[in-house]
Amino acid sequence: MKIKNVHGAPLLLLIISVLLIVAGLVKMPFLSSEGNVFLASAVLQVLILAIPPAIYARARGRKFFSHMRLKLFKAVDIPLMIFALGFMMFGGSMISFYIYRVAPEFFGTSSSAMLAQGSGSAGAVIYALVSVAILPAVTEEFLFRGIVATEYERNGVALAVVLSSLTFALIHFDLVRIPVYFFNGVILALVMYATRSLFASMVVHAANNILAMFLEVYVYHAAARQGGSIVLFTFICTALTLLFAFLFFSSCAKAYSDLARINAPSDHAKKKKRGEVSYVREALTSPYFIILLVVSAIGIILNF
Repeated sequence: MKIKNVHGAPLLLLIISVLLIVAGLVKMPFLSSEGNVFLASAVLQVLILAIPPAIYARARGRKFFSHMRLKLFKAVDIPLMIFALGFMMFGGSMISFYIYRVAPEFFGTSSSAMLAQGSGSAGAVIYALVSVAILPAVTEEFLFRGIVATEYERNGVALAVVLSSLTFALIHFDLVRIPVYFFNGVILALVMYATRSLFASMVVHAANNILAMFLEVYVYHAAARQGGSIVLFTFICTALTLLFAFLFFSSCAKAYSDLARINAPSDHAKKKKRGEVSYVREALTSPYFIILLVVSAIGIILNF
C-alpha cells in the first residue's frame, strides 16, 4: 500500500469511526434480539475493529507486520505488567472519581459494568468477559498499539504514544471518559514499548477491563458519599496510584537498561533531516487526521 504513514493511520481510524457511528445509528435486527447482546457486541467488534485493521496490516506488507511486535512477552516482564495494571486501575479510578464529583449527571456506569451487573449466571458472566472485556482488549490493542503506534513511531516514539492514546480515547465517543482512556492508552503504549510485546499490552488491557466490569460501580458509590469516608478513599487511591506509578516507571527504566546492556536496536526513529517538515506538524495537519477529529466530535455528540 503506497500511502504515507501520517495519512494511513488516521485514514484507517476514520473508516472505523464512521462504521462505529453507523452501527450505533442503524437498528439491526440481531442487535435487538433478546439474549444476543453479548454475541452482537462480539460480532460488531470483529466486523469493525478486527477485520479492517487486519486488511490494512496485510496491505502494508510483511515488513510492517513484523514491526508490530506480535510476539510473546517474557516471564521477566510480568512484574512490570502487574505494576502497569495497578497504575491503570488506581490512577483511572482517581480520574473517574474526580470527574464524577464535578459532573455526576454526565457520568453514567460504563457498558461493561452494566453488562456485568446484569449478566446473571456464571455462563453469562464468562460470555460477558469474553465479549466486552477480552475481545475488545485484543482488537483495540492490535489497532492502536499495533497499527497506529507502529505507523506514527517512524516520526518518533513520543508522537506514537501520544497520538495512539489520543485516538484511542476519541474513538470511544465518551466525552467524560476521554481523560481515563487517554491515561490508559499511554500506559498500554509504554507497556508495549518496554516489553517489546503487543501481547503484553493486550493482557494488561484485558485484565483492566475485567476489573472495571466488577469494581467501577464502587468508585461511583464512593464518589457520591460525603464526609470522612471520601477522604479515606481519596488518600488510599492516591497512595496506591503513586506506589504503582513508581514501581511501573522503575520497571520500565530497568527494561530499557537491560536492552541497552545487550545493545538491542532502538525503537526510536532516526533524526529529522534538515529542511524536512516537522513530524508533529505533518501528523497533526494531515487532512485525514483533521477529518477524524471532526467525525470523532460528531460521534461524541451523538453518544452524549
